[in-house]
Amino acid sequence: MKTEPDNTPCDGLTKKVTSTLDQSLNHTRNSQSRLAEMRTQALAEIPKAPPQHKTVWLAAGSLATIVIAALLFTPALLTQKDTSELAELEWLIDNNELDILEADLEFYQWAEGEMEGAG
Repeated sequence: MKTEPDNTPCDGLTKKVTSTLDQSLNHTRNSQSRLAEMRTQALAEIPKAPPQHKTVWLAAGSLATIVIAALLFTPALLTQKDTSELAELEWLIDNNELDILEADLEFYQWAEGEMEGAG
């Protein structure tokens, strides 16, 4: 193996490179320490999660609103339906259509008698 003498230009370069690498390692350690401190500080500044009771009240309020709306609008729909049926009945009575109703009644009475006779 060949050995180089201690006073060669490579020896000076080696010392410079070694010194620079050692300094960069020190900077890396310092940087890691600073990054860890900054991370801890950033995490401390994050606002805490809101309490769960607010979410529960929001859900309960929404549900109550839906139930109240359903109760308020359901009678209106039923009233409209009843009104239309009454209008049809009034139309039949006003137009002297009672003959048709009486004919239907006679038919149902006849059909009932036929079924009693057969049974």
